[in-house]
Amino acid sequence: GVSPALLERTLALLASLAIDNNSSDDIVSKGGVQAILSMLEGNISGKALESTCKAVARLANNARNIQGLVDNGAVTQLVSALSSKAATSDSKAQAIDALQKIAAHPQFTDAVVAANSVPAVMKALSSDTANPALANACLKFFSTLDASGYDMDQVAKLKGGIAAVIQAMKDNQMNEAVQEHGTTVLCAFSTTSNADSNVNAIVNEGAVPVVITNINDYPENIDLLKQSMTLLTSMLNTQAGEVAVREGGAVDAVVQSVMYHPDNDEVRQAAMYLVEKLSSDELVQQMVEGLKKFVNGELDPSEYARVP
Repeated sequence: GVSPALLERTLALLASLAIDNNSSDDIVSKGGVQAILSMLEGNISGKALESTCKAVARLANNARNIQGLVDNGAVTQLVSALSSKAATSDSKAQAIDALQKIAAHPQFTDAVVAANSVPAVMKALSSDTANPALANACLKFFSTLDASGYDMDQVAKLKGGIAAVIQAMKDNQMNEAVQEHGTTVLCAFSTTSNADSNVNAIVNEGAVPVVITNINDYPENIDLLKQSMTLLTSMLNTQAGEVAVREGGAVDAVVQSVMYHPDNDEVRQAAMYLVEKLSSDELVQQMVEGLKKFVNGELDPSEYARVP
């Protein structure tokens, strides 16, 4: 038989070849998909498993290849690979990356969900929230499901699910992609039919300081800013959330973000909704009025510094 070392090198080469579109087409047309997927069924090393999953993820870069992967049972194999004895955090990240790319195509989303991928991906995230590649792959996978219209309450109600999402964000605070996908997922949890319970859990797991830090650390990321403010606004629906948002410096962070984007109506609108909900004293009310002027284009640039 082939030695483990030679198998690892061969699979690594296949994964490298799969980067190139022409080579990936050749791999598919010459029956390479079946050969690669058969590796997932064998007793291979963690390194070989990682290369195999990486090759599948790279093949999943176009719809034609994805059809071939799905037809050959790739979805089920990838989900099974997450629980393989040889699985590592890196091999799991590659497998989930492949599942995410497949799920991003509407015609295949149901097949991915039907393969029990959702609990399997959450289990993978919970197993190593500190691994940036795994955290990003898992959160991007859930974000993709949300974009497809999947009922995100099915994710939120998984045991330890909300805690795992927030822990991944805490463990990877300097990773912008993790923060963006994580915030998208938490926003989705806060708008389900079980929103109140989910928001309570989000607050209790310590998400408020993470979200405020993101507003401060990533002011140039408009989508992350808007979602962060929307999420904080949802958190104000709970007493614990209101206290955490008030005491966490949200007001200062929001003001800075508006100053960073003085001409962006969406940022200003999101900020105004949040601050209006916080307005219970004179200082905050002043801020509301200032932000309203921003939105209406009535605030002269020379007045920016005087907005509380």
